[in-house]
Amino acid sequence: MKILLTGSSGQLGTEILRASGKTHEMIAHHLDLDVTDRRAVADRILEPATPRRGPR
Repeated sequence: MKILLTGSSGQLGTEILRASGKTHEMIAHHLDLDVTDRRAVADRILEPATPRRGPR
């Protein structure tokens, strides 16, 4: 399963990445993103991203 995780550098995001292990493909973003702005979210989802599997 692919999961888009916003706020991946925060405390909760870091723990979610750690807990996901290798069972899910995590697309992690740590940039500012206004999740109430549909266009901004759509643009962010459509831009190329590097998958991460847990914290580095």
